[in-house]
Amino acid sequence: MEESDTRFNLFSSIIILLITTLFISQTFSSYIIKPLTYDGTLVRSGRYSFMFPAWDTIEEQDGEAVVAIGSSLTQFGINGSCISAQSKNIVAYNLGVPGSYPYLDMIQTNRAINSNPELVVIEVNPISLSPVSGISSQNVILRLTLGSLHLKHSDYGEWYDILRKEDKQHIDGILQNRFNSESIYFDDSLEELFNRYNESNGEGEWWKINRHWYLSTPNPSSPEWENYLSEPTWLNRYLSSLSPEELDKYENVTIPNLMKRDRYNPVLDSNLNFEALDYMVSSFSNHGIPVLLISYPLHPAAMISLAPNQFDQHNSSIEILLEYNDVTSLNLIWEGNWTRNDFYDYEHLDHFGRQKVCSIISDQLNNTKWS
Repeated sequence: MEESDTRFNLFSSIIILLITTLFISQTFSSYIIKPLTYDGTLVRSGRYSFMFPAWDTIEEQDGEAVVAIGSSLTQFGINGSCISAQSKNIVAYNLGVPGSYPYLDMIQTNRAINSNPELVVIEVNPISLSPVSGISSQNVILRLTLGSLHLKHSDYGEWYDILRKEDKQHIDGILQNRFNSESIYFDDSLEELFNRYNESNGEGEWWKINRHWYLSTPNPSSPEWENYLSEPTWLNRYLSSLSPEELDKYENVTIPNLMKRDRYNPVLDSNLNFEALDYMVSSFSNHGIPVLLISYPLHPAAMISLAPNQFDQHNSSIEILLEYNDVTSLNLIWEGNWTRNDFYDYEHLDHFGRQKVCSIISDQLNNTKWS
């Protein structure tokens, strides 16, 4: 055999091996690892892993999509079903993730752009401007590795340059370290499925479990999925569980102390969370996708605990982002019509608060070019 033939055969073998490895890895990820992230087996909350398939679903839907992204403030603050019912030609979605920050949300930007929503609602609260150094390393690693399970070539973008050097290692590379995320969850996934098989003796749909009512998300292939994207599961009101004495201490001691933390004293200088926010807003604006910046209200006891000018940097961040085309703001922090009955706790809304936000956003949608 000539040397050229040998080289060709070797090259062909390598290509076949790479394609086979890619196929096996994607199959294993899609049918074994990802379902275990949705049902809360591998991670505490299925919402940590649901954003990318959510955007894929949104892209396939008819109607004008309004999509809210952010932290648990968004998760507890937006009732997509209510907004859809009260707005003309709108289907609203809630993609808020517990413990999230712009720094962690920005990796979904390109997928969101490709889904071409009518409007993106982006959370910009003081905690959105927290120092990235204050985010637990466990949270960063979890979100970036779970996100990497879903990344396609088209999802990579300038957000990668914003990541700190130590965080880039948790993102699967386009070519190098391509299957890092799969390797992290491989052993635990395999062990979990073996246990399920043994416990059920391999009978019925042994690979499925009943999902947790709050911590799990429906599988994207389930009938519950689309409704869940609009109306996630919410916890019962925390404040209702407190006795009068406990509530008094919570409002007059606990909340004032909570408002002294760094997450409620934002600083814009060298702020990677703000850089991530700026990246997301500018990217949507540059692609002709309108953005609504929303700042959710705080419990009245939190508002009276603020130091003078404490949120000036937060207000400045909004003013900077408003300079982009098709960007508007809905800063509900300074609205005076919020009562303690609107809140789950000092910073998250409850049923009555969600209803108020629904009415405010719906009215704005019905009176703008988006409707």
